[in-house]
Amino acid sequence: MSARSRALLQDCRTLAAVEHQHSQRLKVRFYSTATGNRTVVNELDGLGTAARAEMISAIRRRSAGTQFLREDEHVKGRIRAIRTTCEGCEYRALYALLGAHDEVLLCVHVLNKKWRKLPRSVIKLAEKRLTDWETRGRARQE
Repeated sequence: MSARSRALLQDCRTLAAVEHQHSQRLKVRFYSTATGNRTVVNELDGLGTAARAEMISAIRRRSAGTQFLREDEHVKGRIRAIRTTCEGCEYRALYALLGAHDEVLLCVHVLNKKWRKLPRSVIKLAEKRLTDWETRGRARQE
């Protein structure tokens, strides 16, 4: 694992741990596959340094409930998006709120938005990852 990847993973762990500071914060989780592939962390790693920092900052604001009005949008069903702009490019972090009281923010996909509307394939991928996460969670509980 490269030094850059280790630093990004540490940023993500720090972000996931911020919920302990305030009880009102959402717990942040990043989608990973059943085999342990940290898909969303890798997608964040693919962004530029400034874009990655801006996206992590926007996720942090959303978890604290202090996001800007423009930053949060409904996409489809339970899928929502955190919007951010950096150096003239638009970025999205697709997420869903989970738990009995919507206390967990599960980030399922991060991308550089190059289209006027999000393509159906991107939305379907987010829904598929959400379903996969929930199915594995139910299997662990049984």
